[in-house]
Amino acid sequence: MTKMIRRRAAMAGTFVAPLFASHGFAQQTYPTKQIRLVVPFAAAGTTDLLGRIVAQYLTEVWGQQVIVDNKTGAGGNVGAELVARAAPDGYTLLLGTVGTAVTNQYLYKAMPYDSMKSFAPVALVGEVANVLAVHPSFPAKSLKEFVDYCKKQGPNKVSYGSPAVGGTGHLAMEYLSELAGIKLEHVVYRGSSLVMKDLLAGHILDTMDNLPPYLQHIQSGALRALAVSSAKRWFSAPEVPTVAEQGYPGFDAAPWWYVAAAAGTPADIVKKLSDEITKGIKSEAVIKKIVDEVLDRIGPQLEGIYADRGRPSIPPETLLKAQILIALYTVRSERLFCERLRYDFLFRWFLDLRDGLTTFDPTTFSKNRERLLEAEIFDEFFEEVVEEARRRRLLSDEHFTVDGTMIEANASLKSFRKKNGGNPPDGSGSNPEVNFRGEKRKNDTHESTTDPESRLYRKGDGQPAQLCYLGHVLMENRNGLCTDAMLSAASGLAEPKAALEMVCRSTEPLRRRVTLGADKGYDRGEFHIGLVENGVVPHIAQIEGIHPLIDRRTTGRSGYQMSQRKRKRVEEIFGWAKTVGGMAKTRFRGAARVAAQFVMTMSAYNLVRMARLELTVT
Repeated sequence: MTKMIRRRAAMAGTFVAPLFASHGFAQQTYPTKQIRLVVPFAAAGTTDLLGRIVAQYLTEVWGQQVIVDNKTGAGGNVGAELVARAAPDGYTLLLGTVGTAVTNQYLYKAMPYDSMKSFAPVALVGEVANVLAVHPSFPAKSLKEFVDYCKKQGPNKVSYGSPAVGGTGHLAMEYLSELAGIKLEHVVYRGSSLVMKDLLAGHILDTMDNLPPYLQHIQSGALRALAVSSAKRWFSAPEVPTVAEQGYPGFDAAPWWYVAAAAGTPADIVKKLSDEITKGIKSEAVIKKIVDEVLDRIGPQLEGIYADRGRPSIPPETLLKAQILIALYTVRSERLFCERLRYDFLFRWFLDLRDGLTTFDPTTFSKNRERLLEAEIFDEFFEEVVEEARRRRLLSDEHFTVDGTMIEANASLKSFRKKNGGNPPDGSGSNPEVNFRGEKRKNDTHESTTDPESRLYRKGDGQPAQLCYLGHVLMENRNGLCTDAMLSAASGLAEPKAALEMVCRSTEPLRRRVTLGADKGYDRGEFHIGLVENGVVPHIAQIEGIHPLIDRRTTGRSGYQMSQRKRKRVEEIFGWAKTVGGMAKTRFRGAARVAAQFVMTMSAYNLVRMARLELTVT
């Protein structure tokens, strides 16, 4: 058995070696349609979790939907065969495992594909430990007690569950059984979620399977972990010893995952896929490094908000990093974030959580948010991220663009009522009917009972009126980074007023020439006058049919034309903030809380952009 494992490891090295090889130039047109990522195991398992992370990242980067398609059966062979027979165009991909790449060919007589010839390897995406987990009623609290109990019961008297014949859990347990001199009965399931369900219910008493899905249950005490199969203790469960340190030196059975396309896929498409996935893997480390450096610099401010007494809680540094993760991974709420934190290794690594943290729950955010707001920590964090970009020479100090966007309030139009409380809703119940037909509703006389600080606002003719806030950003034109951000009440004069405030506090027009690009909504006399008085050269799009506010000495220059082209890039910031960062509709109420969310989302955008720029240069 040991010799076979070593042979498989050698084969694995042969398969993984070319994963990051270069092949020509990437096609600029790919992708032009939906991409299908085949996951050959059931939902809620480690392979599925990795697949969804890869799919979400590629969707965000390319703007084309990447869907996860779970095709289970035959140790992953069903899904792998589907990709092997697919058109070699890069639109059907496989998230493969050790089994589909190496071991299945030794376990099945008739393989439906050749793992060395049927695929074009793209990228290695992850590695994890297997865990030997038992039900609390199992009479063993260590690996030695487990082995002794199995020997006492006799051959095939103790059974264990795993998600596939020939899967990494099955092979790791058989390898351990051979070394320990025991023989166990193997119970096969169609996915880790089914194994875990029966294990929690006590229908089976032990399993060897990938650690991530079981981690939250191990930390809660619903299951007991006896050992991990990796060579070293796993970072998210450091209290669990390895098999090797419990009497079986050299034991290492850590599974890995990869992305592959069908053989014959054009080399430039394979390279583009490889480059993007590799950037995605590396970008997390770059972002984490920048965030840690920023938090070190604002450490004195964070020290000031620690309480002098009371029980230990979550450090504010961890809460800030959690807000970045919520924006990066489109987590809809803090409650869902805490649920995902129980099993997501990437989240736990990013937050530096080395062991179970039972005090981290949604109320941790709400109880500490006011302290962070009072200390203006969110603004400090954003400013330090911008300073870090300046230290890396990523910012222009001469050419800028300004724009604003609507952020829908967390309140319905039904809540917009007269300030004196007139015209109560008709009917009864928690959601009564409201008829405001024919009623003239204005911010002067009405306000939302849900979020009184939001305002009824319409962006333009033909657009619906919404309860909202306005978010404003100042973008530098070299790399499209956000150098200033603020939130204001929605009104017709809010955008030029906020723009003038941001450009005056974030640039130095008296020391060097500063230009400001903007759309036609800013083409107003008082705004032009304000810019000129502060030494800023307006590069604003002109409204046709009226006397121009900028003469041809400015509009005829190439710099003005360049500003008009570059200013459209600010929509990328708003697009990312709304589709990925969750700012299309805020989940908070009150201007201060919404402003904090907006500023942290802009910080997250800058971090993503800075990481991609660094990886592009390197």
